[in-house]
Amino acid sequence: LPDDGNLNELTKVWESMHGRYQLEPVCLLVSLLKSGEEVERFSRQWKLSNLERKLGMFVSNEREACYQGAPLKYYKDQLVDGEFRNHVLELLKYCSRFPDSTELEGWTVPVCPVNGNDLKKAGIASGQKLGETLKDVRRKWKESCYESSKEDLLATLK
Repeated sequence: LPDDGNLNELTKVWESMHGRYQLEPVCLLVSLLKSGEEVERFSRQWKLSNLERKLGMFVSNEREACYQGAPLKYYKDQLVDGEFRNHVLELLKYCSRFPDSTELEGWTVPVCPVNGNDLKKAGIASGQKLGETLKDVRRKWKESCYESSKEDLLATLK
């Protein structure tokens, strides 16, 4: 651990979760570290598993936005984009956002109604163009709070 570890951050995280929620040990350790580089160095020195390293990096990289009150939809979008549910839940607990953590714990991740085959049927050629179009369609679907139908999304292609 660095000599100048962030004890204030550790104390804040510990006091907010102690007796209320269980936090992964790596999250407590990350609270002592100030940057993703320190997390990487720590994970190599202590031979953390890939899962622990990725969780530590996620918390380190996202904690500032979490503290600043990033909306819950931001975290829902991360789950839709494939981020591990456990990573997002641990981050919210780390930042004392317990009601948000509880809500996301029971939230079912929706599936975008449009996939690559739908785009091919709509005349989009395979390759980079298909990938870019699918990314754009998924962005529009997320902007609609996951409510746009397949038909509505495909209509935006024309």
